[in-house]
Amino acid sequence: HPWFERAILGLILVSCVALMFPTTLMDPKSATYQTLFVLDVFLTICFTIESISQIVTNGFVAMKGAYLRDGWNVLDGYAAPGLGGRGQARLDRLRNGAVS
Repeated sequence: HPWFERAILGLILVSCVALMFPTTLMDPKSATYQTLFVLDVFLTICFTIESISQIVTNGFVAMKGAYLRDGWNVLDGYAAPGLGGRGQARLDRLRNGAVS
């Protein structure tokens, strides 16, 4: 459905904006940090629901149009899990020149 695709694109845009904030430099007790944390959890849940709904609707591998037959979905399934939660902190450290 077009509304579903627009909603997901809107969430991707929100996620891109949220990724611009260097959370490792913030006080974990600050309102901004807490808001970004809640937003991260919310977006992770939304993107997980989106992936599951596509898999249920289109199949996972075997059917024509299946989830893993689309290159964007393969990239999504590979890259996205590392960006949420602790993966975000690792990206922030890399951006700020810290290696761990």
